[in-house]
Amino acid sequence: PGGARPPAPPPQFFVDHKKGEVNELRQLLRAVAMEKDPQRKRDAIKKVIAYMTLGIDVSRLFPEMVMASHTTDLVQKKMIYLYLTTYADQNQELSILAINTLQKDATDDDPSIRGLALRSLCSLRLANMMEYLEPAVRRGMEDPNPYVRKTAVMGVVKLFRIAPSATRESDLIQSLYTMVNDGDPMVSTNAVCALNEILASEGGMKITRPVAVSLLNRIKYFSEWGQCVVLNLLTTYRPAGEAEMYDIMNLLEERLKHSSAAVILGVARCFMELTTNLPQLHAQVLERLKDPLMTLTSTGSSSELAFSVLSHILLLLQHNETSRTVLAGDFKHFFCRYNEPSYVKRVKIEILTHLTDEATVFDICAELAEYVSDVDTEIGKRAVKALGTVGMSLESAATYVTEQLLNFLSPQLLAIGSHLATATVVAMRNLLRKYPEQFEQMKSAVEECLQVVASPSAMTHHLPSASATGGASGGATTSAEAVAALLWIAGEFCEHIPSAPYALEALAQTCSDEHSEASVLLELLCALVKCFFKRPAETKPALGLLLSKLVQDCPEPDVHDRALLYYRLLRHNPEEARRVICGHRSPVTVFAEHEDKGHSARVIREFNTLSVVYSQPSSKFQPQKTDFVPIPFQGTFEDDQPGGGGGPLGDSPENGGH
Repeated sequence: PGGARPPAPPPQFFVDHKKGEVNELRQLLRAVAMEKDPQRKRDAIKKVIAYMTLGIDVSRLFPEMVMASHTTDLVQKKMIYLYLTTYADQNQELSILAINTLQKDATDDDPSIRGLALRSLCSLRLANMMEYLEPAVRRGMEDPNPYVRKTAVMGVVKLFRIAPSATRESDLIQSLYTMVNDGDPMVSTNAVCALNEILASEGGMKITRPVAVSLLNRIKYFSEWGQCVVLNLLTTYRPAGEAEMYDIMNLLEERLKHSSAAVILGVARCFMELTTNLPQLHAQVLERLKDPLMTLTSTGSSSELAFSVLSHILLLLQHNETSRTVLAGDFKHFFCRYNEPSYVKRVKIEILTHLTDEATVFDICAELAEYVSDVDTEIGKRAVKALGTVGMSLESAATYVTEQLLNFLSPQLLAIGSHLATATVVAMRNLLRKYPEQFEQMKSAVEECLQVVASPSAMTHHLPSASATGGASGGATTSAEAVAALLWIAGEFCEHIPSAPYALEALAQTCSDEHSEASVLLELLCALVKCFFKRPAETKPALGLLLSKLVQDCPEPDVHDRALLYYRLLRHNPEEARRVICGHRSPVTVFAEHEDKGHSARVIREFNTLSVVYSQPSSKFQPQKTDFVPIPFQGTFEDDQPGGGGGPLGDSPENGGH
């Protein structure tokens, strides 16, 4: 129709600023202050907040914004209070106007305005605020509205940050203890959090029996977050006797039906803290916790949630044998699904290694063998490593595990540096360290692989340069690890491998110490020395060649020093060298990397925290506050030694100078 007008465009808040935009905003605020259109006034204030968000300095509008705060519109007040708390420290003289305005609104009839004003008043970063804040906070803690009381409780924390000693000396902390028993769950939760923060230097809030009883009886009315706060607090409470302990556990048992994983894990932590010194009851608690934890791991909607719960289950298995007994019958529950993320598969594979016993070993090994061909190479390597771990933990399964590992080992795969062949050779080496008798089963496969490693055509794959180990493919590092493991086997069992001296000689002739991995050179040196004592006539030329190379030209200090040590031992007394290098050694019973050394005991104290997911105490990843004062150096620097030796040994040939 001819008389119709197009609709007006919506107001534009985030636009390119022009010269004099602050003056335009000042005129706009003064104009709308005289009008009775709340929408226009709201749009003007929104524009000020938009400019502030973009980083434009609008602090010159402070008087106009204070004047605009005289309104009953809650939306306008929220924006104005945000502006005032942002720029109050830049307008110290005019901030008294903001304080007066906020104090007045803190006594408003509307509880939303009272709470908002109190929160904004406590957020002002100004000096000498205690005289204004403390009376307002005390009134807020006695307010009939729970929102205002909750805001006042958090205001005590802000008071503590401004004046810690004054807050501790006042009776505000005792008032917070009273607020813990408030009828509103949110007020109680915030009071607990405030006390924990204020009393952090003393270990947090001190929980007494009346407080514990009050919180336990009302815990079902708390929000999910509130229940987690209460459960975390209850872990510090020690009941007076077994009767009280059973009452607490009966009250908390209903929380195991909660849909939140955080609440269930919080209850689990309380149960374990209560029964730490009661082994029989502890086993019953773990049996009761099994079904809720299993249900959480089956949650198909969140793989991250399943990973977190699985990490807690793994910690329980690492911590004590009771958990393994309780969960052993449900080992199939931890079999990996094809569509699960890799991080979930990794933790499940580790759980399966802890659940293996005489009854389940063959089923678990068969399942782990299926994961070897996973599309994720990391999962394949972890599956092979898990098979080796199972074989080392159960002697009865060592033969079966060896058969499984031999199925994965192919000389052709080793020649191209396959991740599968690498993991298999490393697992076989670890098995032989504990069960040397298994070598007869591996003998033919090891000999074939050794011949492949020693062939000139494959040398570039097996002795990669140190600079190439950081390449994009990562295959060079993998191949070096496999060759190092294979050389260890050749050195230990060279008397049973007819071609061992000749393969080692080929490696000694073709290796280049400037372009080879230090780990491979060390294993090659050790293997040749061991082979020399068992088959000297066949090994002596190769050993002399390698020692000459490593002592004279090797840039790696570890390899150079090891070669020099062996040379001096052989020159001093060959029989003594045999005793040192090839002396009798008992089979390894426990590997250092498998020893717990109290690690799980430290982490389980922080159950239901990120420490479990990271598998390390919080002190390892949380920044620690330290009062470090550097000590200035007050001595004198001595001149360098003449000759550039840098030490008492200098650069003589006997000390390896080159």
